[in-house]
Amino acid sequence: MPFLIRWPGRIPPNRVSNEVVHAADLFVTLANWVDGKVPKDRTIDGVDQSDFLAGKSEKSARESVVIYVSNKLFGVKWRNWKIAYQGNG
Repeated sequence: MPFLIRWPGRIPPNRVSNEVVHAADLFVTLANWVDGKVPKDRTIDGVDQSDFLAGKSEKSARESVVIYVSNKLFGVKWRNWKIAYQGNG
C-alpha cells in the first residue's frame, strides 16, 4: 500500500522505496520521535523506523508482514516475496 510522509528538515524529500513499513510501526516510530514511551505491559508489533524514514538507512527495520482480513490469515510478505490467499482457518 502506498505511504507518504513529509517532515521538512527531518525526512529527505523525493525518496521512493519498496521497503516494508507496517502501520503498527508508526506508533513506535512516532513515540520515539516525541520521546514517548511504548507500553511494556503488552505486545506491540511495531518496530522503530526512524533511521529508515530519516534516510539514515536504505533498509527498513522490518523484513516481513503478515496480513489478516477479519480473523483469517490472508497473506504474507517477506522481502520481495509475497503470497496472498484466502484460507479457511
